[in-house]
Amino acid sequence: SYRSLEPRRHEDVSSTRSLLYTEEDTESCCSKYCLPSRYVIAILGALGFAMVYFLRVNLSVALVVMVNSSALNPENTTGDCPGESRPKVPHQDGKYMWDETMQGYILASFYWGYIPLQIPAGYASEKWGGKWIYGIGVLWTSLLTLVTPIAAETGVVYLILLRTLEGLGESITYPAMSAILGKWAPPMEVTFLTTIAYS
Repeated sequence: SYRSLEPRRHEDVSSTRSLLYTEEDTESCCSKYCLPSRYVIAILGALGFAMVYFLRVNLSVALVVMVNSSALNPENTTGDCPGESRPKVPHQDGKYMWDETMQGYILASFYWGYIPLQIPAGYASEKWGGKWIYGIGVLWTSLLTLVTPIAAETGVVYLILLRTLEGLGESITYPAMSAILGKWAPPMEVTFLTTIAYS
């Protein structure tokens, strides 16, 4: 209707502010010099996402030195291209005899666990609060990553299972942050705070 296109009055805009914004905040000295809580939440969310992303890709980097590539590819033990002249660097191979197919399973197993909890995590974040779900997801993934060397030493099946469980833990962080920003971000700042958190 025509009235829905009218600009909001000042009192309507003030009702859409953050849950933490109160009249007392405008009078406190901290509100003049401190960062608002919603920005702190977005920045902490970005740091948490950086951490879980590091935990996701660290095995992709470490797998290169974990695998005995000389035994799997004996015709190219130096790693140099044919005809290329450069000084030979001593190379120490890893101890695991995982071929490319097995390495693909190890890396893909993370995403097997990443799929099933996306929607349930969103509902749980709305019901019990996103900070708990987000914190559990980051802590769960961090603790399981510490066990990666033990799982690799025990056997490749255990490593694949561990990576699947890590994917379960990390999958709940993104829906939880969406729930957090849905509660804390004022409508006029939703996209800005979401950009800070997710980028």
